[in-house]
Amino acid sequence: MKILENLGLKKQNLNSKEYAAAVKRKDMQIKQLERDKEVLRTTLLKKEREILEMKDILKKAQKSL
Repeated sequence: MKILENLGLKKQNLNSKEYAAAVKRKDMQIKQLERDKEVLRTTLLKKEREILEMKDILKKAQKSL
């Protein structure tokens, strides 16, 4: 029953189709979260690169003063 609870299901009698559908829904949720994670990781890397570029520009500007 713990597996069913983890799938977000109540304690009830489920046939194999319902169980398979619940497993498939949870699998789709996991895949979507993995895609979201990858997008966030890529965005973070871009922002970190922008920060480094800005710091570099700032250093060059300070040296020229």
